[in-house]
Amino acid sequence: MVPDGQEPENESDWDGYYVYRSRTNGIYFLLRGLFTSVDDLSPGVESVESIRFRPLSGDAADMQYVRTSDTPVNALFPRDASFFDALDAFIQSDRADSTDPYTHGVLAALGIRQGQTFAPPRGSGNSWAWPRRQRGRCPRPSPPSSTANPTPCGGPAASGSPTPRPSRTTSGTHSSTRSSATVPPATPTSTPKPSAVVGAGAKYANAYRDRDHDHDHDHDHDGNLLRGEDTYTIDLPADPPAQLFWSLTLYDAETAAEVDAEDQTFSSLNGMNDIVFNDNRSITLHTGPERPAGAANWIKTVPGRGWFAIIRFYGPEEAFFDRQYTPGDFEKAVSA
Repeated sequence: MVPDGQEPENESDWDGYYVYRSRTNGIYFLLRGLFTSVDDLSPGVESVESIRFRPLSGDAADMQYVRTSDTPVNALFPRDASFFDALDAFIQSDRADSTDPYTHGVLAALGIRQGQTFAPPRGSGNSWAWPRRQRGRCPRPSPPSSTANPTPCGGPAASGSPTPRPSRTTSGTHSSTRSSATVPPATPTSTPKPSAVVGAGAKYANAYRDRDHDHDHDHDHDGNLLRGEDTYTIDLPADPPAQLFWSLTLYDAETAAEVDAEDQTFSSLNGMNDIVFNDNRSITLHTGPERPAGAANWIKTVPGRGWFAIIRFYGPEEAFFDRQYTPGDFEKAVSA
């Protein structure tokens, strides 16, 4: 990993290396160590902790791996005006580039320029207070998968800036930091997600609304946002197309961390759990604050909190790519 534009002193110096050129000063990694049993995570932990980072030349410091599942974290973007202070700190600490001149122009109009002290522009009093006042009233942020990155309640935002979310405390028994607890899921650009190779990497599908049968033919109504006080079912057809395993994980809509329900270590189910199948090998999954009668595959949710779901296929098979396999929708249970 070298700065963009750096070349070796001698052509042979980098022989035998894969070279990644970074356009930013800061680099971070999300590493997944896979395991074969949800009752024993040690193979995945040992796999991750066997990795070593070292300088291209000179002595290497000893690696330190800190297990932080039970440690409070504050790694999400703030939802008030301090977001712009953090954005300014990033701009000041990193290198200038020509990748996105439009966004640089938007930030400059806000008073954020590299090498200059950040101060809101004159005459911006009311509009500058908008992030502090308006976002505090938003019921939930935009879906994390949104490519347009709209702001939660509409209104202005710097183009390309991530949707801010508050921080939270994580809990659980995972032996290293859960990426979903510290950063919005699926945010980084890594090889597995854009890969279109059958059996390689991972593919995700997300849902943040249910299927509203009353509006099935209304193209202006996409269903209702998923809520923790409601009970839902979702059906997965037989044989999810994953060579390694599949998983369904629920995330809190305002923190992008796993749903933090009492007496539940992980807000997820996957192919390594003791899944109960239907007679035709399809899978019915239930979500809600209380386990429905007779429900075997259940993930607990928290009343008063919105949530969204991500289905992951690790080692996706052909049926995923040609869309022969389609997961069902979240169906809200009808009250008796």
